Amino acid sequence: MSAPLPQVFTTRQAPASLRGSALRYARSKGMVVQVKRGLYLNSAANLPVDPYALLHRGFPSPVVSHHSALELHGYAYSCRNVHTTFTDTDQRPFQFRRDTFVAVAFPKVLRDKHLTRTETVKVFRLGQHLTATSLERTLVDCLARPDLSGGLEEVWRGFDSASADLDADRLCHYVVQLENKTLAGLVGLLFDQLSIHVSKKCRELLRRHAPITPHYAGAARGEGTLVRDWNVVVPRRLAERTREGTHDRPPITFRPYNAEKVRRAKAKNRRDILRASSAQKLTMQHTHSLVGYNKNDFKQSLDLSRAAAGFL
Repeated sequence: MSAPLPQVFTTRQAPASLRGSALRYARSKGMVVQVKRGLYLNSAANLPVDPYALLHRGFPSPVVSHHSALELHGYAYSCRNVHTTFTDTDQRPFQFRRDTFVAVAFPKVLRDKHLTRTETVKVFRLGQHLTATSLERTLVDCLARPDLSGGLEEVWRGFDSASADLDADRLCHYVVQLENKTLAGLVGLLFDQLSIHVSKKCRELLRRHAPITPHYAGAARGEGTLVRDWNVVVPRRLAERTREGTHDRPPITFRPYNAEKVRRAKAKNRRDILRASSAQKLTMQHTHSLVGYNKNDFKQSLDLSRAAAGFL
């Protein structure tokens, strides 16, 4: 007695009775649906299609990754119709109905070190064994490729929901293996924001691998907020999530430079100083919002003729 046909199968997995003209006949009758070349769906099973089965059968030696792995571990905040996996080389993506399936090559640094299967786990799902990245590796990979993970906001929520269950030391060691300074800074920032416990040794390890000059991480050039503790420039909404007291120094907010706006602000501040009374000048000396003033102006008496000559 032949084994039952699986819901998703490749040409090689099809029984001898379902090859060549027999397969074409089954497709014409709607019993088999072609997902892509060499990959088929047994529609006679009349079951919902599991996207992980298509990932598992649709690419060679796949390792479920990024947002798909986050969903598999149960820490995704939202559902996506883009499903991702790691493979040894980049593969052509394919689409089936409303879902898109993407395979990306392992990071080059891991390929060079022969560590592509580091931090992976076996998961049994709906009768089949899947290989997926571990929770710790999944969070780091999502942070490295937010475009495959639903964005930085989604990754932040993943870190937040998984903070009680992840092994921070293992996560730090994986970050170091990737040799990515920006990534080390982002991980350190999220550890601080979410108060995730990490050993002193691993925190110092992150410090050594964090950037020594500001690196942009998800923020547009000229905009964003610099978190000086980790030297990463992140979108403002992400930096604002930092809890009070986390950093010794406040973050710096970068805005596009407008020379005309700065010139007008300086002129206005100096006019205000020249017009002010002695008591008002004393107050202004302790006001940090004034820019471009000359401290000698505070010592001079009010002189409207001087103001009219160059500052009004």
